[in-house]
Amino acid sequence: MKKFSEKYIALISQYIVGGVFLFSGIMKTLQINSFISQVETDYQLGILAAFAPALVLIEIWLGAQFLAGKNVKQTARYTIILLIALTVFYTYGILWGNTENCGCFGNVLAQFSSPIFTYIRNLLLIILAYVIFKKPYELHFNYRPILIAATVVISAFFIGFNSDASQIQKIILHGLSKTPSATTPKQSSDALLLVKKFNLIPQTSYMLFFYTQGCPYCLNSFENAKLYSERNFVDSVIFIEVLKRSNRPNTYLTDFYAIDSEFRKTSIRKKDYNQLSHIYPSGWIIKNNTIYMKHEGLIPSPLTVSYKTPEVFKFD
Repeated sequence: MKKFSEKYIALISQYIVGGVFLFSGIMKTLQINSFISQVETDYQLGILAAFAPALVLIEIWLGAQFLAGKNVKQTARYTIILLIALTVFYTYGILWGNTENCGCFGNVLAQFSSPIFTYIRNLLLIILAYVIFKKPYELHFNYRPILIAATVVISAFFIGFNSDASQIQKIILHGLSKTPSATTPKQSSDALLLVKKFNLIPQTSYMLFFYTQGCPYCLNSFENAKLYSERNFVDSVIFIEVLKRSNRPNTYLTDFYAIDSEFRKTSIRKKDYNQLSHIYPSGWIIKNNTIYMKHEGLIPSPLTVSYKTPEVFKFD
């Protein structure tokens, strides 16, 4: 009876851990560009973000291995190592990055991705993986390797189909280059393009906030973007919608967040925005044809920026 119960505890644990990993991987596969952006900007991991698609495939592979009951003991060992590593990276993102939502399930279930919930979930998964490691239960049926390989290959296909190759290329080139940091004031072709495109007055300081419809990180950035002018960190904030499909701006978000006449509202075509960035949202602080900050991803409050990088607001 004891062996019977141990067998089913291990089997149920395999299905739970395998299901969580497979679901997590699939959700990130469907929103791979957002996940890459979060790893780069919110977690502040730079060039490591280029390996985010590989992490997603590893999650899917581990989940498939558990559900198929193949190499269970070894899979449990890899899972424990991965969960510990992910927890360390998440802690780094909280302490030194700009993240609270771990991004474990893409933008789905974001309300269940708070730090406390994430740490508790990871601890429970580690415990279940350890139970599996101590009492692995192999399933025996034909075509297991084919099913696992097919799951990983199909997922890789969808990652390739959904991902923006130029975004990954830009991350790699930026990580390998010796270009100035985002908070180093510099005149550049980007600055001149922004000045010309939006008729910026040189003596005026601006926060340019680029957003797009259907972007959760954009939604969570509106209030912080407003604070830059409301708290007098810059003279003006311009809300700029990136038009992906339609050439007509949608005023729903600006109406919802009460972006009134105090703020300027405009739009830009996606192909023009791609000359500047491939990440949504992004915030640019600019004055006198000089970029003082370029931030890609969830926009931090001006108080956070002034605390971490006070030189951003030291305009010439």
